[in-house]
Amino acid sequence: MGKLVPLGIFVCLGSALAFACSSTDGDAAAPVVDAPDGSAPPGTSSGGPGPGGGAGDAGGDAGTTELPPPTPGKARLRVVSIDGAPLPDVKVVFHQPDGVPVATATSDAQGVVERAVTAGEMATALFPWSSGAGAGTDALTFVGVEVGDDLLARPSGQAPFPYTIPINAVALPANTGNVELRTLLNGEPGTTGTSCGASGVASGAPLGLATSIPTRAECLVGGTTPILGRATANTAQYFSLKAGGAPGQLVAVQPWTAGVTTKFTVTNAPSAGAPFINVNAFGAAGAGKAVFPLSLVGSLSFNAPGGSVDVTNQPPPAFFDAVETQALVYAGAPNKHSTAIFVRGPGASTYTFDFAGSPPLVTNVVATASAEGRPEIAFTWPPGAPGKGLGVMVRSGAQRWRFVAPPTARTLKAPALPAELAAWAITGAIQEQYVSAYETAALADYRAFRNQALSWVIWRNIQGGAPAFLPVNTTLYRVTGY
Repeated sequence: MGKLVPLGIFVCLGSALAFACSSTDGDAAAPVVDAPDGSAPPGTSSGGPGPGGGAGDAGGDAGTTELPPPTPGKARLRVVSIDGAPLPDVKVVFHQPDGVPVATATSDAQGVVERAVTAGEMATALFPWSSGAGAGTDALTFVGVEVGDDLLARPSGQAPFPYTIPINAVALPANTGNVELRTLLNGEPGTTGTSCGASGVASGAPLGLATSIPTRAECLVGGTTPILGRATANTAQYFSLKAGGAPGQLVAVQPWTAGVTTKFTVTNAPSAGAPFINVNAFGAAGAGKAVFPLSLVGSLSFNAPGGSVDVTNQPPPAFFDAVETQALVYAGAPNKHSTAIFVRGPGASTYTFDFAGSPPLVTNVVATASAEGRPEIAFTWPPGAPGKGLGVMVRSGAQRWRFVAPPTARTLKAPALPAELAAWAITGAIQEQYVSAYETAALADYRAFRNQALSWVIWRNIQGGAPAFLPVNTTLYRVTGY
């Protein structure tokens, strides 16, 4: 099989976890349409922003186009779509540290805005947003922008499925009753489930079956994607990989390899709030964060402070170029919080998560609205707690405000907007909020975190234990208060 193509394993451990094993995000998806003639879709160029320090330096954000460094003496903010293509005509507002706006710009044909910022400025990109609450607005604010920054701003959501890949699964194992097929996920951290296309088809015949998989530009690397197949025959499961799946071009998925047993161990998990433990793992490809978002095992009983479990019918580790393993401890109301460990590295037959080294919990998260449209969020996190940066979100109905902020912050207030952009101001009651602190040796400081934030920060399905899909081999700790 080799190690050039990823395969994924996803294990959910904990009582009443079904919701945590699939994407429950409310972002809207468009219907599938006919595939083109096999040409590569737009927005699939490889690489990142190069030496400017943007998200591509952490392994390449999906589809982003490489650019030279920012103009000396300026900070650059690049606006890209879900599939990584440049987004022109997006409004970007720069603010003083106290939130007073000082300049408004519009992204050019390359999605770029540049400014000679002064120390401590904020930069806010303004997007439309479609969610389960309907059509609305989405603001993304970077706190503490500096000269030389190369920031990447992207709407958070699920792009439509404009392409299909025809599939012929052949030479199925005897007694096959069901076949599941998936394309690669190479998009926004936190997207799971069927976010990059899936086809679950029933077949009792060992000779093969024909179907097709919907996919999107964000799910392709260089215009193609591997195809992952899982065949269930009685109580056994078999797996297959096929490289080079392209829109409109027939892919034959074969041969099939029997699953193996994998051991997961958790120790020293936080016990406050009687949490459950959600453990999962995904096969990864190359130096990027591409994975197959395939749930291979249902819910298993596993509670804090930990234990061990053997899980059968998993893909062989030899399939993987790297594996991202994750353990998340989640406690519900009245003081919801979660602690997660993400580790990306070589595939193995056993994985161990020790929470003894996790940062302290984020607690007492309180978000409030204001008549001026500047929601505020406050929280408790011990002074000096280890962390490279914060990802923060508040939502009111179909309006959302996101922040990338330094680890020293304990309160954040949305900056003011010019009158002509008042549609993005949030005045309604806050219905959802969270603060996530991120710590990893792969990032030197908050500046590195700020410039690579969209390769690390999760904005979607975070309460369901959303995976990070790390851009490099490393260990990441994430603590979240809700």
